[in-house]
Amino acid sequence: MRGGNKVIGLSVMLSAANIVGSSGLMVWIDHSIRQNKFYLSAYSPLVLYLSGLSVGCCAIGWLSYKNIDNATLIKSRKIFFLLLCGALFAVCLSLAAGDSAAVEWLDGVLRFFWGLLSGFAVILARTMLVLPDQGYRSQTNFSILSLALACLPVMIPVSLSLGGFYQRTASAIVAAGLYFMCMVIVKSMDFDLQRLSVAPQGGVFKYSTLLDVANLITLNVCFFLLLMLVPMINEYGFPGRDISSMYAGFLLLWVLMGVGCIRVGPSYSKAVRFKVGVWVQCCMLLCCVLLLFYQVSGLFFAVVALAFLANMLMQPVLFLSLGSDVKYRTLLFGFQSGLYIFMVCWLLLGVVYFELGMQYVFGIFCCLALLSLLFSCVSIVITNRFNTN
Repeated sequence: MRGGNKVIGLSVMLSAANIVGSSGLMVWIDHSIRQNKFYLSAYSPLVLYLSGLSVGCCAIGWLSYKNIDNATLIKSRKIFFLLLCGALFAVCLSLAAGDSAAVEWLDGVLRFFWGLLSGFAVILARTMLVLPDQGYRSQTNFSILSLALACLPVMIPVSLSLGGFYQRTASAIVAAGLYFMCMVIVKSMDFDLQRLSVAPQGGVFKYSTLLDVANLITLNVCFFLLLMLVPMINEYGFPGRDISSMYAGFLLLWVLMGVGCIRVGPSYSKAVRFKVGVWVQCCMLLCCVLLLFYQVSGLFFAVVALAFLANMLMQPVLFLSLGSDVKYRTLLFGFQSGLYIFMVCWLLLGVVYFELGMQYVFGIFCCLALLSLLFSCVSIVITNRFNTN
């Protein structure tokens, strides 16, 4: 495997293990809800994991901003990644060892710690996808990452459901295997310090960068909150529908659209892809409004599919924009991920704790879709004004 392929392979593998920690619990959550109908206890392991992940992403971004990512740390990045993956491997093995209610508090602590370390690893690996003077390659890297981030939250629950793995220890076992493979990849990697490091010099922090961060946050909150609430929406809004068939339908549609975006997208300019994404957001907002009045499963499928397509079109463009800011790259990636995970976590907790009805849930999605559309439109206006001047 060539150096560039190893970098994207490592980033996707770490993201996959990270997603196993959250979406890997979806089958267990769905099973628990069907058994006792108590949403809060079913979602509590997921909320703890997401809380740790949010803290980890923000922490590594802040530490990088405070110049802790200096030459000494860069030179030892290979050792740091090996230690990080080893610690994650150990945590997942500990979680896989048992699922007893007697050690429920320990399970919660370990899941929070898993999320914390996973945030560190995912953000550091993501910063390595930006290749200087190779815009096309960087865009392809982020398109592949965007497809993985969108498809894996569906592939993992489907795989676990088909295998009959309803225990929450199953996700820890799968993640342990992925972290072991990450250690193998890191061990074989030759870290090119000039190409992979985050340089502390240069870079200008612009207001448009903050807008890109806000846009990415709202896009991701809307999409991933939809995925996290699928078990609850499935049981409460569309009773009797098998969650595996719902996930399988999502996956088939997304793979077709995702592969099309990766193959066709790079041949168009970033501005064209972004504008098409805005039109997709308009359609998504329309479907969200219709869901307030007509709770039809077809409309829900359309909302999730359009949210995925908007992410595939716009997320690589926004990632590239953040990655081009050399000085603040890790800070931006870290806080963007940390803040959207924090928002998903607490919106999820609020919806589950208050057991909100479907109209309230879809109303939240309408607000998020409208906010994301506004950010996108303002971004286009600012870009056009800058180009005109």
